[in-house]
Amino acid sequence: MAFTDCGLARRDDLLCARELQFGSYTRDGVDVLAVAGELDLATYGAWSAALTNAFSAARALVVDFTRVGFCDVACAELLRTTVQRQDHRLGIAVAAVTRPVARVLDIVIPAGILPRSRSATEAVVMLAGDSRASGRSAGQSANRATVFAVKSLPGPFSDGRRP
Repeated sequence: MAFTDCGLARRDDLLCARELQFGSYTRDGVDVLAVAGELDLATYGAWSAALTNAFSAARALVVDFTRVGFCDVACAELLRTTVQRQDHRLGIAVAAVTRPVARVLDIVIPAGILPRSRSATEAVVMLAGDSRASGRSAGQSANRATVFAVKSLPGPFSDGRRP
């Protein structure tokens, strides 16, 4: 799945996100919520809505953070509480490649609560195997894809500058 415009701009040798994007698709019976941009106070509301929507429809879900450049503790905590509310009703995994995002997730969410993988593909294979073992249907191929963007609210650093 490709993000058509990630809203990324180079400024002062920093990669800054002007908007947050979400994409979703299904592969082998596993829903994938792909996130691109930065998860922080300015995008918390959109992140909350995307998580609620993704969790309400999924049987197995991968949250793909491979295109997330920054995730603050509040957004990681929202993911943790959302996962814990599911009470193991569905398989869940997260793909986090960037070191800063992986570090925040490691601190806020114990690995036993939310399994991690290096890529969305690896996480899908892991969850598809779990769903087959538990008798759930996992024979669907990529049959649905959606990409949508949410503009960040104006904030003190909305122009991409950092303190």
